[in-house]
Amino acid sequence: IDIIKEYNPDLLLLRQVDMETTRANKVDRPKEVATATGMKYFFAKAFDYQGGGYGNAVLSKFPIEETLDLALEGIAPPAGTNAQEVRSMAMITVKIDEFNKLVFAGTELDATATDEKHRAKQVNEILAVTKSQTIPVIFGGNFNFNTLTNGAVYNSIKEQFTFGCWGTGCPLNSPKAAPTGIYDFITYKSANDRITVANYTTLSKTTSAFLPIVAELKLVLLDK
Repeated sequence: IDIIKEYNPDLLLLRQVDMETTRANKVDRPKEVATATGMKYFFAKAFDYQGGGYGNAVLSKFPIEETLDLALEGIAPPAGTNAQEVRSMAMITVKIDEFNKLVFAGTELDATATDEKHRAKQVNEILAVTKSQTIPVIFGGNFNFNTLTNGAVYNSIKEQFTFGCWGTGCPLNSPKAAPTGIYDFITYKSANDRITVANYTTLSKTTSAFLPIVAELKLVLLDK
């Protein structure tokens, strides 16, 4: 919470979040963060866990008008093998002012390193939802592929979204002690190019194994 307050974001994705689980001492962690930072929040539970829930949370300084919790189950594994962990996408529509709204969505895709088909199915489920949005969309998260590899997931996302940064010139964020790759990304889309990137970087303070990715995005506001 102290680190988030220092960074002071307008929109925030918290992934791998416990809500009222035993290991979290029954604390509603997304609510605690939102209360401490003065933000609104929405928690998208991927699955029940230890008497509570586990998933992703999105927070906003702007009022939240709509929410969506999208379960991402991936492809059913062969008989006799372990099931893939269910993931989730948290999506909110926020009101900036009388004439302007935007969608903010966040996720963490399947982490299977050697097989991309689960991530590909999950991201296609997400893109089917975001495709219908007519207002600006910011979509981020841990897509669980390295920026140095262009695979099916990257190719699918870039058909609809622009990556805030891509390639060898982008800031590395994992592992935090001596980063060698990028696994968290911030992307966006808007009609008439209303979104531009003013800054895209990592920040040094974190309680995670990953450095946080931060994007300063500028949105052209409508006046009617």
